[in-house]
Amino acid sequence: GTPDAEEPTVTAWGLEGSSLRPGQPSPALEDWEEASEWTSWFNVDHPGGDGDFESLAAIRFYYGPARVCPRPLALEARTTDWALPSDVGERVHLNPTRVFWCLNREQPRGRSCSNYHVRFRCPLEATWGSWGPWGPCSGSCGPGRRLRRRRCPSPAGDACPGRPSEAQKCVRPRCPGCGPNTCGCPDHILLGSVVTPSGHPLPGARVSLRDWPGTVATSDAHGTFRMPGVCASSRANVSAQMDGFSAGMAQAQANSSMSAVATVVLNKLEKPYLVKHPESRVREAGQNVTFCCKASGTPMPKKYSWFHNGTLLDRRTHRYGAHLELHGLRPDQAGTYHCKAWNDAGAVRSGTARLTVLAPGQPACDPRPQEHLIKLPDDCGQPGRGPTYLDVGLCPDTLCPSPAGSSPRCGDAGSRCCSVSRLESRKVHCSGYTLPVKIVAECGCQKCLPLRGLIRGRVVAADSSEPLRFARILLGREPIGFTSYQGDFTLEVAPSTQRLVMTFVDPSGQFVDTVRVLPFDPRGAGVYHEVKAMRKKAPIILDARQSNTISLGEMGEEAPLAAGIIPPGAFRSADGQPYTGAVEAQV
Repeated sequence: GTPDAEEPTVTAWGLEGSSLRPGQPSPALEDWEEASEWTSWFNVDHPGGDGDFESLAAIRFYYGPARVCPRPLALEARTTDWALPSDVGERVHLNPTRVFWCLNREQPRGRSCSNYHVRFRCPLEATWGSWGPWGPCSGSCGPGRRLRRRRCPSPAGDACPGRPSEAQKCVRPRCPGCGPNTCGCPDHILLGSVVTPSGHPLPGARVSLRDWPGTVATSDAHGTFRMPGVCASSRANVSAQMDGFSAGMAQAQANSSMSAVATVVLNKLEKPYLVKHPESRVREAGQNVTFCCKASGTPMPKKYSWFHNGTLLDRRTHRYGAHLELHGLRPDQAGTYHCKAWNDAGAVRSGTARLTVLAPGQPACDPRPQEHLIKLPDDCGQPGRGPTYLDVGLCPDTLCPSPAGSSPRCGDAGSRCCSVSRLESRKVHCSGYTLPVKIVAECGCQKCLPLRGLIRGRVVAADSSEPLRFARILLGREPIGFTSYQGDFTLEVAPSTQRLVMTFVDPSGQFVDTVRVLPFDPRGAGVYHEVKAMRKKAPIILDARQSNTISLGEMGEEAPLAAGIIPPGAFRSADGQPYTGAVEAQV
């Protein structure tokens, strides 16, 4: 195209900006009247075809819009061998708002464009001055806030990014009397405990109150803690943190006129795992598309990132979370997409989805069927010529664009696939009979048929093969069904499922929970599994006052692999007090 008249374009040298001559090297930072700096070097195109093109739109797309300022002051181009265009005798075009292009047809005979990379001169952003001192704590007693401020000394009057002030919690001496907040009751006390969901105490947990900054107490060896001075009627919010566990919170409840209690439950951190992966899509240019990703874990992942062809997409530009929506699709947005999800325990990467962007009117499904040969019966061919095959045709297994105006939801209910649109009947003459066949005559875009992988199986005891009747079936942590009276089960699996992890729970408690990764066919074919459950050992009675030994790893007549030794006084009640009675134990 032809550059716009209002955008000056420099031709035949490697730097464009004010007061520059052909072939002049990069000016030093102090030579610019306006405070500015150079960006890093960019190279998104390689020479070939008509030449080398480094467009600003492509650079911002692949490197991120924040890497180049909105209005560059100047532009420099050099070959990847670090030579200016004038040094290698090549004619190029540069414009800070459109960037760089080199056309092979404009070069001297026998020469084509080199591979160039470019960089930009950008004005420096206004920056904040140093923070001032913290101001006084608000209020006369109890929890409060204090502020500090900073100035933006910009000579051009530009706004600095961020806020001019920030706040911090602070605490003055405790207020007298018993108020609605958590402080100010010298004779009152908050008693609490930090436990796992199963009730196991957690020693060493850091306990704090919402209105008091920092750690106020630490749980002891029995998971309990004490907070003097907390008003019984305050209904204080108590939070606890511990390495390897997600943070938990509970509200204190008064149990007398001068004391309150709180139990904080902490769940063990669990790395995130994918529940839903993004699925491949086909769209026409100008249409919209939505990719969906869903992860679970402890705590529940809340941070998602999306990648296009392996490059991180800018969160502020696309405003994505678990869903990525792209509007008015362009051809350069085709390619692969995947997501990553984070929580405090780690990250997980989804499978890859492919986006195909077709030009308007470009067919996604070739109406001509592909070759697909089937072998005919032996008496349907000519004697002595070997087996006979018939081409019955096959439509490619590809997706088609959704109809215009279809819902952008994740399910993509309007999905269409390339499938058979017309069949033709044929007759094959065999020895003494005629074989009727149908062949694919034409392919077209039709509504996709929902594919469901089918899982069948039976759950039995490993020692006696008796069925596990009415056992609960869990997919991850979600209950999805029960086994029958004979231990049988039949389940449907969505084709987007990547890994099928099933748990079978015996309602009688006689068998260990059985976890299996079950293979399945996402194309819809049924798969049969026989699942064997291990029987728990019979319970034994222990005396909590004495030392007890439990054999571990016994198999048939063989000696146990190990032994668990429980010292006297090891059992405690829920309140942390020693327990001295009988204990029923089962491994």
